[in-house]
Amino acid sequence: MREVAHSRTTGWLAALALALCALLCAASVWFGPVGVAPKLALARASWDARAPRHYTMTARWTYGTIVNGPWTIEVRDDRVVSGYHARTGQPLTRGELLLAERNLTVSALFGALARELRPTAANSPRTMLARALARITPRARDLVDRCASRLPTVEYHPTLGYPTGITVHGSPCYRASEWTVLVLDLTPLP
Repeated sequence: MREVAHSRTTGWLAALALALCALLCAASVWFGPVGVAPKLALARASWDARAPRHYTMTARWTYGTIVNGPWTIEVRDDRVVSGYHARTGQPLTRGELLLAERNLTVSALFGALARELRPTAANSPRTMLARALARITPRARDLVDRCASRLPTVEYHPTLGYPTGITVHGSPCYRASEWTVLVLDLTPLP
């Protein structure tokens, strides 16, 4: 009698584990980068179709606790040709201009977002599921992978498609990995 009860319990536990795995797989597809990646592709296509080759942009970029800006930069053919501190009017140093070129041009922003969503060892299905669950609750994320960060939060310009606000959430295990960009203004130039 005990053996029959034990085998029934084992069977139910196996069925429950299988159902839980199926639910988690469905959640990873539903909440994962499937929703984020198409938005990125549509915004990139919109930018590529209308992108000015020459523009000025005022933006603030933070990485961990380091805050840069707001800076106003002039971009021509994806190269930062000049820039200044928006509050003081002081010209950007050579190092700040290089930092702006690597991180603040619209092409650099799209590239950084694509790298965040690219499947790598750090973005395994297990990690992507945990990142998706982190949107719902950190406790659910902790059950799968306690060091997984949330998926990026991105807002796009409605007509030109460039990112106007990006928050890449860092891992709870590595606090300095979070970065944000806030684009305050983008003006096409002739």
